[in-house]
Amino acid sequence: MIPTADICDGHGDEVVVLDTAFGSYGGATSFSGPVSTLAVLEDNSMVRDALEEDGAGRVLVIAGGGSTRCALVGGNLGQMADDNGWAGILVAG
Repeated sequence: MIPTADICDGHGDEVVVLDTAFGSYGGATSFSGPVSTLAVLEDNSMVRDALEEDGAGRVLVIAGGGSTRCALVGGNLGQMADDNGWAGILVAG
């Protein structure tokens, strides 16, 4: 695995680092894998569609527009992700 600092140093303005507080809601204290990205706003139907696929050890990174008006992932989708082999989910918004 390449350290985040090395990625930032090597790619300068191409890298955007999230400035947010993270909360852990699953059993894993860390996870890694190839990243799949998804941009949604206050609608988790595309999240469900993605998590229904074979995760094959991937990490789903969801850009939720920073909204706190609705949940994008809850217990059912978290369980679906686990059942379908996703390594983890990161939600911003």
